[in-house]
Amino acid sequence: MQRIESLSNAKLKRLKSLHRKKVRDDLSLFLVEGKKVVKEALLSSFNISEIFFTNSFLENELEFLNDFAKLDKVSYIIPDNLFEKLTQTKTPQGIIAIVEKKIFDIKPIIQSGESLLLLDKVSDPGNVGTIIRTAEAFSFGGCYYTKGSADLYNEKVIRSTMGSVFRIPYVEFSDEDYQLLINNDYKFIGLDVNGSNINLNELTKKSVIIIGNEANGLSDEIKSICHHLFRINMTGKTESLNAAIASAIIMYEVSKII
Repeated sequence: MQRIESLSNAKLKRLKSLHRKKVRDDLSLFLVEGKKVVKEALLSSFNISEIFFTNSFLENELEFLNDFAKLDKVSYIIPDNLFEKLTQTKTPQGIIAIVEKKIFDIKPIIQSGESLLLLDKVSDPGNVGTIIRTAEAFSFGGCYYTKGSADLYNEKVIRSTMGSVFRIPYVEFSDEDYQLLINNDYKFIGLDVNGSNINLNELTKKSVIIIGNEANGLSDEIKSICHHLFRINMTGKTESLNAAIASAIIMYEVSKII
């Protein structure tokens, strides 16, 4: 491991710049912070570019470091006070990694008939991260998104997925994907406050569950491709549910289908 003692170091400058989406896009890199999520990255098929530890982490997490001794050549030690200037978390754990982005191929998932999601301009990073985590919990194969949805590599999205980001493909929706899904007998199921109550008989494993924008719901363009528009029937006085909660309810229903 090498030691870095100054914020003027080029590696730390690059790390700090990756908090910005444009830089992440230009360099095809993103940041992963915290012991659990970094470990998930290390165990995944993603490539680790560099990993940074604080002095305190080194002192307290020897077992973690021994498990990943192979990373010694791309590992750097920095003082705790410098780390605090590099992180955006309130209680940093003293470990952060730079990871290479990966291009997902969702075609094999479609061909295997796994259930899918489509996020239509879901813009809150916490919602997107929680939805991706829930998708893995209920064995959904992947997640599409339309332009205007939160960036997968936003650090709040990464944290909210709790590692699912490395296993659930997140792919921008295209006309080609639409045609491929139709050709493979998928149904598009949109959640809409003006839809009818969920009809479980209309849900199949080959469903694309569509979640709309937090404030505006589904766009007219997306509504036009839906086979069904459903709402979640509620017995209380609340008018609507959080996007992540609503998606969890319908994913649970789809997951019960044999």
